Amino acid sequence: MKETKLYLDNLIKDNDVCLLALSGGPDSMALLDLLIKEKEKKDIKVIALHVNHGTRKENESEYLFIKDYLRDKDVTLEYFQITDYKNNKFSEEEGRNKRYKFFRDMYEKYNGTYIFTAHHADDQVETILMRILRGSTLEGYAGIRKDQVWDGIRFVRPLLTCTKKMILEYNKENNIPYVVDQTNFDTTIPRNKIRAKILPILEELNPKYYEKFSNYSKEVYDASVELAKITSCVYKDYIEDGIVSIYAFLGLSLTMQKYFLRYYLKNVYQSELYLINDTHINNIINLLTNDKKTASLNLPRGYTLEKERGFFKITKNTGVSNLFKIPVSDNTYLYDDNYLIKLKTYEDKSNYEIHLNSKDITLPLYVVNRYDGMRIKVKNLNGSKKVNDILIDAKVPNSMKDSVPILIDSKGEVLWVLGIKKSKYDIEKDGVYDIIYKYKKKGMSK
Repeated sequence: MKETKLYLDNLIKDNDVCLLALSGGPDSMALLDLLIKEKEKKDIKVIALHVNHGTRKENESEYLFIKDYLRDKDVTLEYFQITDYKNNKFSEEEGRNKRYKFFRDMYEKYNGTYIFTAHHADDQVETILMRILRGSTLEGYAGIRKDQVWDGIRFVRPLLTCTKKMILEYNKENNIPYVVDQTNFDTTIPRNKIRAKILPILEELNPKYYEKFSNYSKEVYDASVELAKITSCVYKDYIEDGIVSIYAFLGLSLTMQKYFLRYYLKNVYQSELYLINDTHINNIINLLTNDKKTASLNLPRGYTLEKERGFFKITKNTGVSNLFKIPVSDNTYLYDDNYLIKLKTYEDKSNYEIHLNSKDITLPLYVVNRYDGMRIKVKNLNGSKKVNDILIDAKVPNSMKDSVPILIDSKGEVLWVLGIKKSKYDIEKDGVYDIIYKYKKKGMSK
């Protein structure tokens, strides 16, 4: 922890306002202690920000623990409770947005200098491994930044050079109490499985594994910064009023094409760039390189990439597009906070979940809207039925029929009218299937 203490001592100056995301766990409590020690030496303010997510019965007792601990510490506590979770009124993404809005409001209220978070070296390793497994950008593969200005707020993570073991030792030596979130030990969660199974192996292979990952993070991030500078210059030369020449774009290398598109999309999506994945980028490139002179591709949040007369542009739709064909991935954004999520295990037999055998269908899969004459071979029904008739039976208003998502395979076989009717290709729980998808509709419980 010596490196962290020195880092904080050099960073923090008199009159600084230090806001800390405080969960009550061992990491944030250790960081709180370090900030209190800085406060004893300097004229600074320390503001603790605690969010009660309302997702566990222990949330209330954790808040009371923090409140009691800070009673004589000359640290201001700001508390925010996300009560709507109990009624499942918003998604995890909306919860994250509410939490960030609380942080931003407090940052502005106290004219903050920093917001400190307690991410540590093991978090860094886990994040890098998760992003390698899921796929990311070059900057994403670099993991968590130690000092980062985002949306006008300076986030600082002083514990990134400390392992969990170091933090626990510090707490023991300094008699720092903390609470333990038992969900962190649930190894069905991928990040927890990496923590429990893989990190011990890495430590066995190299006790300083976290330092190697830290060096990797720096090298990758520095490379991403240099590439971003090059991309920025290319972007300025190639775009005018949001319009790009396809001829000029195709003159770039494939690597530069991908980074150009991500730069373009970052300007469009801002803080929601995480909605764009490798599938979107590859589909855009495929669209721009095919022989069709006029074409379009639907993107998350109601955006559309339009290709016409040798140029392309990304525009915002006023509503759900009349025509859409969305490639299916592990986590597919449809529209209006509706998602198609790939599952590992069978959860239920409702019309919000389908179970398929890849041998019975033709991959890849797509989500589309209805077209004239579309039919589905309904499960437990001889023959087929018009999709339009199924929508009528389900009492879907005419104004909404074109926005109902429908899962098809590459041959156009209708597999599922999401949330309404499944085809004969859906397999019962005791059958043989290797593909499971769940339709997460806005407002539904998790």
